[in-house]
Amino acid sequence: MKAIVAMDISIRLLFVILMSILVGCGDSSVSGVVGPETTNMTRPRVPLQPPKASDEAPVKISDAQQLPGLSPEDAAVITYPPIVTLSDLHQSSCRCEVGDAFPSLQLKTLEGAESSLAEHLGQRMTVVIFWSLEFPAGVEQISRLNAEVIQRFKTIGVNVVCVNVGDTTEDIGNFLGHIQCDAIQLHDVDTSAFAEVATKFLPRTYLLDASGTIQWFDLEYSRSTRRELRNAIIHNFKQQLASFP
Repeated sequence: MKAIVAMDISIRLLFVILMSILVGCGDSSVSGVVGPETTNMTRPRVPLQPPKASDEAPVKISDAQQLPGLSPEDAAVITYPPIVTLSDLHQSSCRCEVGDAFPSLQLKTLEGAESSLAEHLGQRMTVVIFWSLEFPAGVEQISRLNAEVIQRFKTIGVNVVCVNVGDTTEDIGNFLGHIQCDAIQLHDVDTSAFAEVATKFLPRTYLLDASGTIQWFDLEYSRSTRRELRNAIIHNFKQQLASFP
């Protein structure tokens, strides 16, 4: 009986020794193979790196109360320096660039009186749009001006001047009679004024500062035109307030 018990103990000891050896062989620190016990380990989290500072110093005015005249939505928007992106073809048609003084254009009112663009510059900025009934994009832009620009920014000193290129006063009047557009309407009867600005492509939108210097412009009319014009107006307004109230 004692012999049987001793044999049973020996077998158990041998089993324990064998299991210890097998477990030791499965240790990843010895074999270099990731064992089952390491697959569920929580890896240390890499802290997120903060975004790099922009090369352009941000405009510090962000409190809506410091931006009188803007809606809460426009006052809270994050702006960036205005961008002009043109194809080579569009670029070749331009006779004025950002930073240039806008030409002193001699135009007419729709009633036929002499008028110059300089007479209609806004207190802070002026949006100048060249358009023609021939181009549907320009027709759409003039139709949407009240909501997109005029009513939105008139309280911060932004004037809007629309210069029709080459249409008859009768056709212009008929069109304007069917829409609500409170912009200043001028007429480039023989297209000579437009020729000082560009060779082709309508509509065209320019943003001028109070002195008549071009701050931003775009060709044709699209969603990006609306977005970039809005950004350019608000960004320039913030910069002006940062310099003088």
